[in-house]
Amino acid sequence: MKYTIFTPTYNRENELEVLYGSLKKQSFQDFEWLIIDDGSTDKTKETVNDFIKEGNISIRYIRQNNGGKHRAFNKAIEESKGEFMVCVDSDDFLKDYALEKIDRYSKINNNVMAICFLCVDPEDKVIGSSFPKSNSTFNLIELIYKYRMKGDKLWVFKHDILKEYRFPEYKGEKFVTEGVLTLQMSLKYEVLAVNEALQVCEYRHGGLTAIGNKQLFRKNSKGAKAYYKLLLKIAPNYKYKLFYLYNYLLYSVHGRNI
Repeated sequence: MKYTIFTPTYNRENELEVLYGSLKKQSFQDFEWLIIDDGSTDKTKETVNDFIKEGNISIRYIRQNNGGKHRAFNKAIEESKGEFMVCVDSDDFLKDYALEKIDRYSKINNNVMAICFLCVDPEDKVIGSSFPKSNSTFNLIELIYKYRMKGDKLWVFKHDILKEYRFPEYKGEKFVTEGVLTLQMSLKYEVLAVNEALQVCEYRHGGLTAIGNKQLFRKNSKGAKAYYKLLLKIAPNYKYKLFYLYNYLLYSVHGRNI
């Protein structure tokens, strides 16, 4: 199996239909769709079973107790059968030629942890910034601090490298930002950046992006503390270090007061 398309989902029975439609249209079909249901209370299971019965693509469905996207991601790392793992959220979808384009870049060096592509909104406008140079290798930390990279990207992780890492899991908390994983990986590995938009993102009310990190951090202080601890390690100067230290101490105190 070349690719695992991983989708974490929670009460998104209606949105899954759009993503499913985009996967059926892929010109490159050597992939599985791994759905990790984070304890949905709607008819997600029945919806996915209908997809499976159609027999159009390889689908695996795993349900777990509600614990947050990061726990679903950890489960997907364990369960993935693909050489590469691609996380596509339930309210997003891939362009018809996405996997074919991805596969053209799949022969990457051992020091590259992932291939990164651009995302667009439903009006086909690039989300955030493009990469400084296409089809080039960068360190993620360099992209963030030197080139001021912003916005969601489509991550195509090399599974053999991804298996070395996990999101931390804290009792009573349901959110750890994705930077905790990708920045930790970037201490050792690089990314191949490609200025092609292959994923369409539609942020819906109630989703993690709509809620915002600050609100999520307040409710998940241990995860926030882990994030700022990592940022302290990679901060390029004292201005950043002071800001990260302030937030690290803030969430350390906040965690004790819960």
